[in-house]
Amino acid sequence: MKKFYLLFLLLLLPWVHFGQISYSYGWEPTGLGSWVVSNVSSANFSRSTTTPCTGAASIRANNYFGGQTIITSPSLSGNNGANLAVSFSYKVTKYSSNTTGATTSEFESLKVEWSTSNSGPWTNMGLIDASNHIVSANCAQKSFSATGIPATGNIFIRFTFKSASTADIYVYLDDVVVMQGPPCSGVPNGGEVSVSSQSLCSGATPTAISVTNVNTGVMDISYQWEESDDNGVADAWTNAVGGSGATSL
Repeated sequence: MKKFYLLFLLLLLPWVHFGQISYSYGWEPTGLGSWVVSNVSSANFSRSTTTPCTGAASIRANNYFGGQTIITSPSLSGNNGANLAVSFSYKVTKYSSNTTGATTSEFESLKVEWSTSNSGPWTNMGLIDASNHIVSANCAQKSFSATGIPATGNIFIRFTFKSASTADIYVYLDDVVVMQGPPCSGVPNGGEVSVSSQSLCSGATPTAISVTNVNTGVMDISYQWEESDDNGVADAWTNAVGGSGATSL
């Protein structure tokens, strides 16, 4: 029977919790709520009560024939340099029927960016295009994150919607949430691995090995299992096959 040693590594990128910038907006009140529309080559965004994502209203714009609409958040205070997370709901429908989702050939892209100035320069957070657009007349929720946030300065988020060159569509945006964690501090708990000897026939599946007492609800931590025949003495540690995060192998 071959004996394997297992090593459980906790990788920090870095250790943060959600926290400091904490902003959400869903366009329930009238108006745009201090959001600013710019660089429009189609129709402006406006608050609409027609088939909103949730609640009484979303904002929507009519993008057509390769046109784009950009909308930028108000200045978000509380930045401390920690990682940034943005979630939102969106949908794209045909202009001729807002109960029919626009196809991937009609919708070109939705780009999400951040900056410390409402005039840029802008840094990309995420992109929705033909490869990951959800074709539906119902809103889908998406989220993106960003690292490398400077330690000072307020943050702005902007969304750029663009239609395909021959398309005429409505784009909807709703339920924007922007969150940030506190500065890195302390050392996370990597947990403990409890291992018991198992005798297995060839091809049999071993019982999962679990890690207990790890920190939960923590952003940007990843895990890596490694294996060796002799605890790394002559057989070097290598990544184990089948690891699935903090709780099993």
